[in-house]
Amino acid sequence: EMKKAERTVRRLREHDEVMDELANIKTYVMLDDSKTSNFTDLWRNRGSRRAFILLIWMVTYQQFSGISAIKDYAGLLFKESNPLLDENIEMVITLSVTVIASCLSTLYIDRFGRRLILFTSSLAFMIALLAMASFFCLQATYNISNYSWIPLISLIIMNAARSAGFRPLIYVLMSEYYPLKVKATAVTTVYFVGAITESINLKLFQIMSDALGFGPVLFICLIIYTVGTIIMYIFMPETKNLSLMEVEQLFERGWK
Repeated sequence: EMKKAERTVRRLREHDEVMDELANIKTYVMLDDSKTSNFTDLWRNRGSRRAFILLIWMVTYQQFSGISAIKDYAGLLFKESNPLLDENIEMVITLSVTVIASCLSTLYIDRFGRRLILFTSSLAFMIALLAMASFFCLQATYNISNYSWIPLISLIIMNAARSAGFRPLIYVLMSEYYPLKVKATAVTTVYFVGAITESINLKLFQIMSDALGFGPVLFICLIIYTVGTIIMYIFMPETKNLSLMEVEQLFERGWK
């Protein structure tokens, strides 16, 4: 097992001098295994509390960006845009790109800085969401049938940005941010909050779309996502190449 751990750390750090880090990790894990945890431990420790708030914020604002609702209502969105292709074919294209992007994310997710991945994937997502929102707003007034490809391309870019960028990033951050003794409790809670906010967002998206139309609702989602990303980027520390102990100490010291 130690040999496997050594090979893994060498591959991650891209150098051979890893024995000191492995020894520190082993000591850290042994000390942490002797502790028990519950939900209140997320708030007793300042570092755990900060990490927990940051991850809760990340999953919440991303759900209210409308990505889950847009994905679930994609067939209706395509139908409303008078697509050049059958909406079922467009759905297949979109989902195929999503699968490919998810697979590609495993090749680089640990090679680049967390803040860089958040920034680039969020920027691509916001540009695509802006294009889609503008299309549906203009469609209500002008004949833009020649641009009916915009919703398809926009959704492809949005799903690719999500699947190759900030969605796997959430899993990486959850594995890095929490001390071992509270990791299981924290991850379960974050998943639960994500499921609740997704359900709320799906219902709100339907109600608001019926009342306002797709265009205005998508612009509201864009504003929420932009503000959420800015706040996340300001307070999100860079944890690439940091050990579990270093990440814990980073959150203990403060946001930066």
